[in-house]
Amino acid sequence: MADKVYKIAPNPDAIIVLKNPLLEFAVWEKPAVDTAAAPQTSDDDNAAQSLDVAQPTKPTAVENPAARSLFGAGTSADNTTDSSQLPTNVTATNCHVNDTEDTADAVLVGGIHYHCSAAHLKLASKTFEKALSGEWAESVRKDNGRHYIIVEDWDEAALCILLNIIHLRNDQVPSEIDLEMLAKIATLIDYYQSRKATIMWTDK
Repeated sequence: MADKVYKIAPNPDAIIVLKNPLLEFAVWEKPAVDTAAAPQTSDDDNAAQSLDVAQPTKPTAVENPAARSLFGAGTSADNTTDSSQLPTNVTATNCHVNDTEDTADAVLVGGIHYHCSAAHLKLASKTFEKALSGEWAESVRKDNGRHYIIVEDWDEAALCILLNIIHLRNDQVPSEIDLEMLAKIATLIDYYQSRKATIMWTDK
């Protein structure tokens, strides 16, 4: 059973499972520095050390790719999320949330599930195309006939917006977003190599 389900596609054959959803992005922390003892550094150096951006798990090269995920996602403990974490202009209602979903694999229990179309994902994203067409765990269908893609550390609302764009659900894409949400979506677009599929919205 999933913690939350977003029904992006009406007849899904690919389920994206978000584990450990991002709660903070580009946190600016200024460390306490003893100016008398600390070496002199430039402003640019200080800025680079202070900016802490949460990074998603990157693809990992393995000897037997068929047994591993392209995204290197682990099987961390399930995380229950609160829809109050979504920006005020991106609500759970906009993404057609359902509360339950049955899965046979214990690894897939919990997390936030996005019901998607594999064809749309492959057409819009070179990264998803590789994962679903290659010799990776994501390309193997479960007993229910669906692909499962486990991802980690993304923002729940930003991923929902990107998937709505990819699936041509334009009425579910907010007309205005703040700068932080724009940065989160841009990070996803870059990671999943889906610039062409989203260019209309990014220009807007």
